[in-house]
Amino acid sequence: YLPQPDYTELPLHYDLKKQNTTGSISYYVSYPQEFKNIPLYTPIDIVILKDKYSSVIKKLSDAGFIMSGEEISKDSPYMVIFGWIDDSKFNKLKDINEIERISISTRNIKAPPKKLLITVKVPNNRNIISFIDKFTSKLAEYGFKKENIEIISNDKKYRFSIIKIKGTIPLDKTKVILKSPFVIDIQS
Repeated sequence: YLPQPDYTELPLHYDLKKQNTTGSISYYVSYPQEFKNIPLYTPIDIVILKDKYSSVIKKLSDAGFIMSGEEISKDSPYMVIFGWIDDSKFNKLKDINEIERISISTRNIKAPPKKLLITVKVPNNRNIISFIDKFTSKLAEYGFKKENIEIISNDKKYRFSIIKIKGTIPLDKTKVILKSPFVIDIQS
């Protein structure tokens, strides 16, 4: 057993493996295509004619659109419907002929929460409690609410500990989790 350096102040950083040391490579980065089981949502604005509203709403719902609201002007025959669409279902919108225009929304609207189970790989030279606190507080900046934490493995003879974090995050912020090099699996 070798003494380990204290990384309490930098819990969310990986250290590089030193040359001529034994053991497995200590870094793994997941590619986004590996997370096919988590839907990624994009906020969009959809412009339609007011008199086509009822038929378009049904078709949008069938395409997986999650509506947040609408904007109607008295002087215009058009209206704007805004909300979120799963990126994998975005192409279904082109089949709805009543849509006049689609654009990425810049509105500051609150998204509904999405339940997630995140599997995280923690370097074993970190204080696991400090890491969990820092990791979840970083995700909390994007609206993540922690519900439960389960430590799967925490044996010092391995390079990593595995933890599972259950919680919710606004559905338009799921992409943030994919950017973390510590995340090795996400289930929704």
